[in-house]
Amino acid sequence: MIYLRKTKALLIFSFIMLFLVGCSSDNIVLVSRENGSGTRDTFIQKTGILEEKEGYKKDRTSKNSIVQMQTETVIQTVSGNKESIGYISTGSLDDSIKVLSVDGVYPDSENIKNGDYKLARKFNMVLKNYENPLAKDFIDFIFSDEGSEIVSRNYISLSEKSQKYEKKDLSGRLILAGSTSVYPLAEVLGEEYQKINPNVEIEIQQTGSSAGITSAIDGTVDIGLSSRELKEKEKEKLMIVPIANDGIAVVVNKEQKISDIKLEDLKKIFTEEITRWEEVGIE
Repeated sequence: MIYLRKTKALLIFSFIMLFLVGCSSDNIVLVSRENGSGTRDTFIQKTGILEEKEGYKKDRTSKNSIVQMQTETVIQTVSGNKESIGYISTGSLDDSIKVLSVDGVYPDSENIKNGDYKLARKFNMVLKNYENPLAKDFIDFIFSDEGSEIVSRNYISLSEKSQKYEKKDLSGRLILAGSTSVYPLAEVLGEEYQKINPNVEIEIQQTGSSAGITSAIDGTVDIGLSSRELKEKEKEKLMIVPIANDGIAVVVNKEQKISDIKLEDLKKIFTEEITRWEEVGIE
């Protein structure tokens, strides 16, 4: 069985929704991820919200944005307020929200794979080494025929030449922690792996990319999950295993008329240079 550690975001979600329901303003409602989120890190880099001057980096995301700790609460917030806009992994999309094209390019698998869709990144597993046989075998499973098929359901597999997984007589516990965007994929992979290896228990914790990387460095988890690129200091301490390509989808409420947005306008919206939908041509 896979166990999930819930974050504080779910505990305060009801309060946020009550606030949004009572909000009648036509101003754009910004929904962002927390500092340390790999999804946020990639989004602000790709859109230019992260500014670098004289060696210093500054995240210019508006302080008025509603910060959510999990992908699912971003979805719930956006689906509950007509004026909202947020961003999530394409692999976590559902029919409760509307996906926007960016600069005329829709975030489907083909556009992410060929590079036409610019808000894309890799999902990574990080670990110190392969000394733990369970960690190595789980990663071998991910790149097998069986694992590649699972990845390809909602993401882009990075396994070019896979082969059938060979079961080994393994037992024990494997702990993973990190990105809430990588979590849904890791969860399904873990469930299928345990069906083949019933004596193995996998625990996955949703702690965010940065926390997952730190835990892998500290050795408090076997594998860290990251949806952002690692920093140079982190790379010196960990092995990086990319397992999938993923897009970051820009999402709005289903009642919103907009269907396409410019990358430059995304930057202006999340830095509050643009605050109303009419400024991007939506009446």
